[in-house]
Amino acid sequence: MPHSPVNYKNKLPLAALLLLSVLLLFSAGEWSQALFTSTYPYSPPLTHIKTDEKIVAITFDTEWSSSGIERLLPVLADYQIKSTFFVTGDWAREHPAQLRSIAEAGHEIGNHSTRHRHMQSLSPQAVQEEILECSNTIRGITGTKPACFRPPYGEYGEDVLRAAAQFSMRTVLWNLDSCDWKNLSPASIAEKVLAQCTPGSIVLFHSSALNTPEALKIILPALQSQGYEIVTVSGLLAYRGS
Repeated sequence: MPHSPVNYKNKLPLAALLLLSVLLLFSAGEWSQALFTSTYPYSPPLTHIKTDEKIVAITFDTEWSSSGIERLLPVLADYQIKSTFFVTGDWAREHPAQLRSIAEAGHEIGNHSTRHRHMQSLSPQAVQEEILECSNTIRGITGTKPACFRPPYGEYGEDVLRAAAQFSMRTVLWNLDSCDWKNLSPASIAEKVLAQCTPGSIVLFHSSALNTPEALKIILPALQSQGYEIVTVSGLLAYRGS
């Protein structure tokens, strides 16, 4: 006996109600957060690599003034150094010409969040938004997507690590703080870095620190004379496949 034809018109309102219920339960942000939480794999933050080879990464956090960039780039060029600049999205939007000059000089651009907020005080969704918005801003200006993320203040938790990994970025910290942000003299900054630098180190500088360019004029030739190769963070990772 043939089956009676299904009356799809009667079923459509029920399907629409079910779909509406799902959409109400998971708003756009909540759906994103639901997908984000739980099990997305991530790696611990990178502070250095283990190696006996004399290789070191020089990094700059860039979130405030643009004046330091104009002083830093010539120094790095003089010693043929490529480094990694972690920039915030707000800084990039305010200083697109400086960001392009960094990229055009061959330096790596890393993600430093959008507004330089304390990430652990944010919801998982807000963490995602901070990271994704910064990456989109950098890509829009330079045409290149960041491969590395550095959380503001070096603060992180699982949500931060997972969000960075979800956007295909490695979370990068440091094992040597130059303390240039304390406005130490160039000689004091150089003394600290040269005394504590070891193979595989990641060194933290700040592009807006007053005495960093002069300190680098001491640090860079000293490291090179010791046989160090100075690279970007991605260069450091590629060196050992870390």
